[in-house]
Amino acid sequence: MDRQGDLQDLQGPTVAQILAAIEASSPAVQVKIEAIALDVNLLRSDVCKVLKRSVAIERHVSDLHEEMRTLKATVVAIET
Repeated sequence: MDRQGDLQDLQGPTVAQILAAIEASSPAVQVKIEAIALDVNLLRSDVCKVLKRSVAIERHVSDLHEEMRTLKATVVAIET
């Protein structure tokens, strides 16, 4: 095998090759592929929601840390 062939094997099929294989497949396989694509999109949506919640939680924790620092400074000021 030549270097170009080795490189092609490492990279995998192209998008055009994948689309051609899907179009050549049976209707049942196409339906399964569409169902998988829908599942992937739903999972992507769920991941985005989780990431947004994660960012909101991080901000809330940061706000709580800032509030705690303020309270500690107030306690120190009261004690002195």
